[in-house]
Amino acid sequence: MATSLGRNCPPALAGGRVVAGLGQNLVVADDAGATRYLGYQAINAQAATLSPDGATAAWAVGSGDVQLRPTVGPEGDLVANVGDVATALEFVDATHLIALTSRGALVLIDATTAKELARVAAPGSSGALVWDPRGRWLAGVRDSGGVWVMKVDTSQTPALSPPKVISDGSTALWFLDAATDGAPALVTLDGASTLRTYTAAQLATGVPLNKVGGVPKHAITSPPLQIDRAGRVYVFDGRD
Repeated sequence: MATSLGRNCPPALAGGRVVAGLGQNLVVADDAGATRYLGYQAINAQAATLSPDGATAAWAVGSGDVQLRPTVGPEGDLVANVGDVATALEFVDATHLIALTSRGALVLIDATTAKELARVAAPGSSGALVWDPRGRWLAGVRDSGGVWVMKVDTSQTPALSPPKVISDGSTALWFLDAATDGAPALVTLDGASTLRTYTAAQLATGVPLNKVGGVPKHAITSPPLQIDRAGRVYVFDGRD
């Protein structure tokens, strides 16, 4: 997988399957070793992802297309054109997909028809997406620092709420399991290794810059590699 495709299109896992670059191909493999080739010489793939059950793969190419294909059963591609290169893809359920374009548009796609259902602007963001299936929050880090957060509910109209901006200078984020609106739901990390914690209620309204000073925070000595949904921090200890 150490190819240009493997580097440009990071692996994604779901439903016991993985989608990743292999040689000049984009492939899906399962635990039993079965593979399905998704695209030969698709070396311009920008992102790839799998539906939560692993039954559908989606990947983005430089033409502005998002392609979808079943990972098992009869093959048959669907193609959604989002009008720009999609730099990140995320399934929000088995039949709906979000694409983030390089120009900062968030596009909701019906994975069964490849039809665009909704589109909003992601404030100053062209990087990765982070999805919280429990709270149904979608988030990303802004290119200039800080994060945006929005609610996604495909059972409602509109399905995409306007993104809320949290201008705390953060460069990474992790979601937590929040039992109530007042419980911690999101942790962010800034360049000074400061962690800040936000509740679901704050995510719903956004936090103005002049209110960030009142957000609970604490500094850590080593930047985390991961913060799990229980709020436990994992760091690299300098050994193998």
